[in-house]
Amino acid sequence: MSITIPSEKGQPTIRVFESLEEFHTETKQSVCHGFFDTKANMILATADSVAHEIGHYLDLKSGAFKNPDKETHPVKKIKACLRNEIVAILFAFTKCGDGGTSLSYELQFLQWLQFFRKAERFGPQPEKEISDFGLKEIQNLADWLVKPDHPWFNRLCHFFQTYLATEQNISTYGRNSVRLNSTQS
Repeated sequence: MSITIPSEKGQPTIRVFESLEEFHTETKQSVCHGFFDTKANMILATADSVAHEIGHYLDLKSGAFKNPDKETHPVKKIKACLRNEIVAILFAFTKCGDGGTSLSYELQFLQWLQFFRKAERFGPQPEKEISDFGLKEIQNLADWLVKPDHPWFNRLCHFFQTYLATEQNISTYGRNSVRLNSTQS
């Protein structure tokens, strides 16, 4: 049985589902673990995905969220999708640690990022632990990571290929989407 956390001061209402099966049954969304519905100002997600969806909400609210649907070039569209997903993953990680990430591509990305930040000391503020980043620092890192001229851009595309190639991405960002004004993850 889901629980609903009421909205406070313009924040979204949050509906948390006990299981993925319950989420899929109630929302009719079969390819994601949660989403933020901008029209209803509501987050609907499994417990594992709430922090991730809050990350999308805060990114959107800050004005930094990149709308891939507004991009015409395929690489720019992928860049926007990657950036938005990285912000949500890193936000969830800063709030919940590894427990805030439930999908394999998210864990693979975090392991890759943690390894290279320690080994190569790259990215904005390489001396600072990602777990200590605030939203703006997360957004800056995501913007920096998804530059197509970086040698790891193809690697990022590989980590996120299941996300980018799924119906979920089409339903999230597609021009004819039923949920055109929502973000899903």
